[in-house]
Amino acid sequence: MNPAISSEISQIDSFLKASGLTLVEGFASGGMGNQLLRYENDRIQVRLVCDRGNWFIEVHDPLDHPESWTGMSLFRSLLTGAEDHTELPLSEQAEILESNWTAILDRLGPEKAKETHKQLDVIYRRRLKRLLPKLDL
Repeated sequence: MNPAISSEISQIDSFLKASGLTLVEGFASGGMGNQLLRYENDRIQVRLVCDRGNWFIEVHDPLDHPESWTGMSLFRSLLTGAEDHTELPLSEQAEILESNWTAILDRLGPEKAKETHKQLDVIYRRRLKRLLPKLDL
Protein backbone atom coordinates (compact mmCIF):
# COMPACT_ATOMS: atom_id res chain seq x y z
CA MET A 1 0.00 0.00 0.00
CA ASN A 2 1.14 3.51 -0.80
CA PRO A 3 2.64 5.01 2.41
CA ALA A 4 0.53 8.18 2.06
CA ILE A 5 -2.66 6.10 1.79
CA SER A 6 -1.54 3.94 4.71
CA SER A 7 -1.09 7.07 6.82
CA GLU A 8 -4.53 8.39 5.81
CA ILE A 9 -6.14 5.04 6.67
CA SER A 10 -4.43 5.11 10.05
CA GLN A 11 -5.75 8.62 10.73
CA ILE A 12 -9.29 7.65 9.70
CA ASP A 13 -9.04 4.53 11.87
CA SER A 14 -8.01 6.67 14.86
CA PHE A 15 -10.85 9.14 14.25
CA LEU A 16 -13.49 6.41 13.99
CA LYS A 17 -12.26 4.60 17.11
CA ALA A 18 -12.11 7.89 19.04
CA SER A 19 -15.71 8.49 17.89
CA GLY A 20 -16.82 5.25 19.54
CA LEU A 21 -16.80 2.88 16.58
CA THR A 22 -15.19 -0.55 16.59
CA LEU A 23 -13.46 -2.24 13.68
CA VAL A 24 -15.66 -5.30 13.04
CA GLU A 25 -14.47 -6.48 9.64
CA GLY A 26 -11.34 -6.16 7.58
CA PHE A 27 -10.00 -8.02 4.61
CA ALA A 28 -7.76 -7.61 1.62
CA SER A 29 -7.91 -9.64 -1.56
CA GLY A 30 -4.99 -10.41 -3.81
CA GLY A 31 -4.32 -9.15 -7.30
CA MET A 32 -6.38 -5.98 -7.63
CA GLY A 33 -5.59 -4.65 -4.16
CA ASN A 34 -9.23 -4.62 -3.06
CA GLN A 35 -9.72 -4.00 0.65
CA LEU A 36 -12.52 -3.43 3.13
CA LEU A 37 -12.51 -2.03 6.66
CA ARG A 38 -15.89 -1.80 8.39
CA TYR A 39 -16.53 0.01 11.66
CA GLU A 40 -19.73 0.23 13.67
CA ASN A 41 -21.48 1.20 16.83
CA ASP A 42 -25.16 1.03 17.72
CA ARG A 43 -26.00 4.12 15.59
CA ILE A 44 -23.90 4.00 12.45
CA GLN A 45 -21.57 1.94 10.32
CA VAL A 46 -18.67 3.30 8.29
CA ARG A 47 -16.70 1.38 5.73
CA LEU A 48 -13.53 2.12 3.84
CA VAL A 49 -13.49 0.28 0.54
CA CYS A 50 -10.63 0.03 -1.91
CA ASP A 51 -11.92 -1.11 -5.29
CA ARG A 52 -9.21 -1.54 -7.92
CA GLY A 53 -7.02 1.06 -6.24
CA ASN A 54 -9.77 3.66 -5.65
CA TRP A 55 -10.68 4.36 -2.03
CA PHE A 56 -14.20 5.22 -0.85
CA ILE A 57 -15.60 6.12 2.55
CA GLU A 58 -19.26 5.25 2.97
CA VAL A 59 -21.70 5.60 5.85
CA HIS A 60 -24.68 3.45 6.63
CA ASP A 61 -27.61 3.62 8.97
CA PRO A 62 -28.37 -0.03 9.82
CA LEU A 63 -31.72 0.64 11.48
CA ASP A 64 -33.56 2.51 8.75
CA HIS A 65 -31.83 1.40 5.53
CA PRO A 66 -29.97 -1.85 6.19
CA GLU A 67 -28.69 -2.23 2.60
CA SER A 68 -27.94 1.38 1.72
CA TRP A 69 -24.43 2.88 1.89
CA THR A 70 -23.76 6.54 1.09
CA GLY A 71 -20.44 7.92 -0.12
CA MET A 72 -18.94 11.18 1.08
CA SER A 73 -19.48 12.98 -2.23
CA LEU A 74 -23.22 12.36 -2.04
CA PHE A 75 -23.35 13.28 1.64
CA ARG A 76 -21.44 16.50 0.92
CA SER A 77 -24.05 17.37 -1.71
CA LEU A 78 -26.78 16.81 0.87
CA LEU A 79 -25.10 18.93 3.54
CA THR A 80 -23.80 21.79 1.39
CA GLY A 81 -25.90 21.75 -1.78
CA ALA A 82 -22.73 21.28 -3.87
CA GLU A 83 -23.62 19.35 -7.02
CA ASP A 84 -20.57 17.30 -7.84
CA HIS A 85 -20.10 13.82 -9.16
CA THR A 86 -16.38 13.40 -9.13
CA GLU A 87 -14.46 10.72 -7.35
CA LEU A 88 -12.82 12.39 -4.40
CA PRO A 89 -9.35 11.60 -3.11
CA LEU A 90 -9.33 9.69 0.16
CA SER A 91 -8.00 12.73 2.04
CA GLU A 92 -10.95 14.85 0.91
CA GLN A 93 -13.44 12.13 1.80
CA ALA A 94 -11.86 11.88 5.25
CA GLU A 95 -12.15 15.65 5.68
CA ILE A 96 -15.86 15.53 4.77
CA LEU A 97 -16.43 12.68 7.23
CA GLU A 98 -14.55 14.27 10.10
CA SER A 99 -15.72 17.85 9.67
CA ASN A 100 -19.37 16.79 9.25
CA TRP A 101 -19.43 13.89 11.70
CA THR A 102 -22.04 15.43 14.02
CA ALA A 103 -24.26 16.41 11.08
CA ILE A 104 -23.96 12.93 9.54
CA LEU A 105 -24.96 11.31 12.83
CA ASP A 106 -27.85 13.74 13.15
CA ARG A 107 -29.08 13.14 9.58
CA LEU A 108 -28.91 9.35 10.02
CA GLY A 109 -30.49 9.44 13.48
CA PRO A 110 -33.96 8.03 14.08
CA GLU A 111 -35.75 11.38 13.77
CA LYS A 112 -34.30 12.32 10.38
CA ALA A 113 -33.18 9.10 8.66
CA LYS A 114 -36.26 8.58 6.47
CA GLU A 115 -36.22 12.16 5.18
CA THR A 116 -32.45 12.04 4.74
CA HIS A 117 -32.68 8.92 2.58
CA LYS A 118 -35.39 10.53 0.46
CA GLN A 119 -33.19 13.58 -0.07
CA LEU A 120 -30.15 11.42 -0.86
CA ASP A 121 -32.20 9.51 -3.42
CA VAL A 122 -33.25 12.77 -5.14
CA ILE A 123 -29.62 13.96 -5.23
CA TYR A 124 -28.46 10.59 -6.56
CA ARG A 125 -31.10 10.58 -9.31
CA ARG A 126 -30.20 14.16 -10.33
CA ARG A 127 -26.56 13.14 -10.47
CA LEU A 128 -27.36 10.10 -12.62
CA LYS A 129 -29.47 12.24 -14.93
CA ARG A 130 -26.56 14.67 -15.37
CA LEU A 131 -24.10 11.88 -16.04
CA LEU A 132 -26.44 9.78 -18.19
CA PRO A 133 -28.97 12.20 -19.73
CA LYS A 134 -30.69 9.53 -21.82
CA LEU A 135 -31.37 7.35 -18.80
CA ASP A 136 -35.06 7.19 -18.04
CA LEU A 137 -35.57 7.74 -14.32
